[in-house]
Formats: sequence, structure tokens, C-alpha cells
Amino acid sequence: MGASERDRDRILPYDVINLIRQSRLGALRIPVAEGGAGSTARELFEVVIRLGDADPNVAHIIRNHFSITERLLRAERSERNRHWLKALADGAIIGLALTELEVKRAGSGAVANTKLTPDGDGYRLNGTKYYSTGSLYADLISVRVLTPDDTTAAVILPTKRDGIDLVDDWDGFGQKLTGTGTTIFTNVRVEADEVIFEIDTDQDKLPYNIVPQLVLTAINAGIIRSVRRDATTLIHKRPRTFYHAVAEQAADDPLLQQTVGQLAANAFAAEAVVLAAADGLDRFVVAEAQGEEAELA
Repeated sequence: MGASERDRDRILPYDVINLIRQSRLGALRIPVAEGGAGSTARELFEVVIRLGDADPNVAHIIRNHFSITERLLRAERSERNRHWLKALADGAIIGLALTELEVKRAGSGAVANTKLTPDGDGYRLNGTKYYSTGSLYADLISVRVLTPDDTTAAVILPTKRDGIDLVDDWDGFGQKLTGTGTTIFTNVRVEADEVIFEIDTDQDKLPYNIVPQLVLTAINAGIIRSVRRDATTLIHKRPRTFYHAVAEQAADDPLLQQTVGQLAANAFAAEAVVLAAADGLDRFVVAEAQGEEAELA
């Protein structure tokens, strides 16, 4: 409810994200024994499709949350990973700060200026990230950084920590309310155990693009579903039809029925593709747990 009004009047959906936080919807994939719902990948993506249908802005806001949660779930249960998963199971939302304008390679996750410098037994973080989808609403943020020895790493920090500035300046294409703006880090304190180095054994090996891109596809499937519903509602509400129509009511016009039918077929196909891929992820997890080679096909 209210998605169109929020989009039209640019009302940021903090209240909706708070409902997601309170309901712990973001903990769907976390095992029951660790405080989550223990959902399958298929069940998760069914929810994402429904969110995309109801409000694609909201679904897009938590895209990175679901992606990072999946990475933590597939990593070794070190003390810090258990700490972060506990926060997510309790309702925390996690965002992402990855992209930098200074990096020229298309699709690169490289880091140019967001750097860690030593500070006693920890670090200080300075730099600027762009395209930080969802972070405006998040409790935690995962940041790609450059270490003092010029390797890349990730840090996970509370968004309320001193020196972190989440700027709502997103004016590009796509959903307008996703908080896909600038994140500025100014002398932010980073503890040693908040840094995930490339050589650390408790980071996951899941290729980045699998889950986040499937989430985007699921959001699109939800949007197509909403288009089909809107088209059906519009035709049933139309009180008259064209003078050359073959039916008195728009809902009985075979040309309009064909158009809505094509929308319905597209919606069905999009959803089926997403859920088939989600089934592949579920098979992959089971096979991996059994020590077998798994294919996502």
C-alpha cells in the first residue's frame, strides 16, 4: 500500500523498512538454530518477487542485504561471522558501499581511494563511495577498501559510527527511493576484527554476481506481475470501448484479452526462470554440504 504515492511524492520508505526490520524478514535464510527462519533459496526469491510486485523500491533497497547475508552464511562460522549473523537474525539490515567513480574499468570492484590507515590496534577509514544502494536505510554497511599494503579487503561497520555520512543524493535511473547515493567515510575508526582480508579463511567463496543479479531479476519479475495486475484492473474498470470494437465491454474484447494474456505469460515465464535458478542454488548448497560437486544448471 502507498507505493505509487511514495514514488510520486518522493517519500522515503523508512516506515516500510522498519516493518521489515521488526518482522526480521531479512533473516529468512539464516538457519532456525541461529535465530532465523531457515528458508530455502526458492522461498526467499518467492518473497523477493512479491516485494517487487508490491514496491520495487523496497525490494531493491534490501537487495544487498540478502546478497551479503548469503555470503556470510556460506562462510566459516568464525566468532565475527557469528556476531554479524546474530545481528542480522535480530533484524539488522546491511547495506553495501562498493563503487567508486575514479575506477574506470566497467563492472570493476576495484578500489581507488577508500583506504585503511593504521591506528593503534585498528585502522582509520577515509574515502567516498557511490551507488550505495540500500545503505541509507541500513544498520550495518559492508565497504570494499584498500588496505595499507595495497590489497583489497572488506569491512563491516555500523552505519551510525562517527565519521560515516550517508547522503541521499541519488537522481539517476531506476527506482528513485532506493537510497542509492553517496557514502562518505571521514576518519572512521575500524577495529581489527571488522576487516575481512582476501587471505582470511572465514570469508566465503561465492562469486559475487550470482545472488545479487538473481535478486534484480526477481524484482523485475515482480514488476511484470504488477503490470499484469494493473492492466487487468484497468480493463475491467473501463466503462466503454471503441466504436469499432467487437464487444460491448473492454474486458470482453479479444484484442485486449490477447494483450493482457501476453503480459500474464511474460509474468509467469519471468517468475519460473527466477525460481528455477533458486532451485539450482538450493541443490548447490545440499550437494556442497554432502561434499559433492554441484552444478547450478
